[in-house]
Amino acid sequence: MATLTIRDVPEDDCEALRADARVKGQSFQERMREMAIELARKSALDEADGD
Repeated sequence: MATLTIRDVPEDDCEALRADARVKGQSFQERMREMAIELARKSALDEADGD
């Protein structure tokens, strides 16, 4: 598996992401991984559809 590092995320946005993870009962890392995978798959589907 790859490792991603995202720098310079505004603190307010980071806290919103942490809150989202808490609401979903996930760790921050679990939520970020889930969101990254969803985005990658959606992007691949969009490209396949000729978007």
